Amino acid sequence: MLLALGTGLRQGELLGLKWKYLDLIHKTVTVKHTLKDVTEISRNGKRNYTVKISTPKTSSSLRTVPVPDALISKLKYHKLSEKQKHFKNIIPFSEDNLVFTNEICNPLCRNAITSSFKRFLVKNNIPVRKFHSLRHTFSTQLFKSGVELLTVSKLLGHTNLETTKVYTHVSEAEKENAISKLNKIFI
Repeated sequence: MLLALGTGLRQGELLGLKWKYLDLIHKTVTVKHTLKDVTEISRNGKRNYTVKISTPKTSSSLRTVPVPDALISKLKYHKLSEKQKHFKNIIPFSEDNLVFTNEICNPLCRNAITSSFKRFLVKNNIPVRKFHSLRHTFSTQLFKSGVELLTVSKLLGHTNLETTKVYTHVSEAEKENAISKLNKIFI
């Protein structure tokens, strides 16, 4: 959740992230893959649920995003935890491993993340929202901090600004503050 809030990455981009694309020294994350839940139906009609790592659907989704300083120590700790988990499961750890895995070092599925996020919100008395709302929060906070819309768009991996505009939410107080700046004109 913290990496989603700090980078605006999509859920699939986070789940498909490999350690070799998370540069803790230069504080960047490079999006090269996305993880997707896939349902395959056999000839006899049986459903088989799997996860697949693929490239993002648009070239603008391939990007490098800075990681906030405050998250670097948490990511270093998480990497140590992942190494210990791999050791416990007798699985070699490498930079080609996924950053986020389950207890037996397999890829996480979206449902696990969604359920965990919902439990976190309920436990902290926060209205339940979709995991994707973290991207909206990321973009809104940047926009409120004065970051140009084009920059926010590039960080989100959007193809055009119109999509980004949907992500940036402006409060009533911010609208009133903007209009109050016009008072000088009428005095």
